[in-house]
Amino acid sequence: MALPIRLLQLVAFLDLLAVGLIVPLIPNHVRQMGGNHIYIGLLGSIYAGSQFGSGPFIGSLSDLKGRKFILITTLLLCSIAYMVLSITHSIATILIIRAVLGLFKQTQLLTKALVPDYEKDERKQSNIYGKMAAISGVGITIGPVIGGHIVEDFPSQGFNFIAWIVGMCFIINAGIVYLLPKTILLRKQQQGTKNHLKIL
Repeated sequence: MALPIRLLQLVAFLDLLAVGLIVPLIPNHVRQMGGNHIYIGLLGSIYAGSQFGSGPFIGSLSDLKGRKFILITTLLLCSIAYMVLSITHSIATILIIRAVLGLFKQTQLLTKALVPDYEKDERKQSNIYGKMAAISGVGITIGPVIGGHIVEDFPSQGFNFIAWIVGMCFIINAGIVYLLPKTILLRKQQQGTKNHLKIL
């Protein structure tokens, strides 16, 4: 399997690992800050509504500006949001952060959209999507366990520490995506190989 595909799978894994680390902890954190069940319900509704509305927009924007560029941009915006989450003590700010994350956290969508740029065989693409889903599933499975242990060991600052870790995961993912070869250069290399084979 080509290196770009492995990098995309790593990005998908880290993305859902990060989500698994922090999302289960947010309701309890809001309760500790004095929030009630209405706020907790709003956290989920705001995120889901933002995701629903932003998916087609981010997809279209990635077609116009380039999937790699948009993925890096959204990852960096999400990292900033989680860094702010690690230091805020305002429920209103947390609600705004959840809306921002809902708008821009489209990592799974964009990583899947990048696969055809590096693998043209449709049968292989199906296999890649299946493996990517399985790898992502591992991330979302072990994330809550790790996050729970950290908060249990550090009850006062555990949530803030995890939010910071999650922010760093998104920065790492942005770096990984940056390492992906440019698709224009890749197409030229593939075309050159085809021309060479024709000559032979």
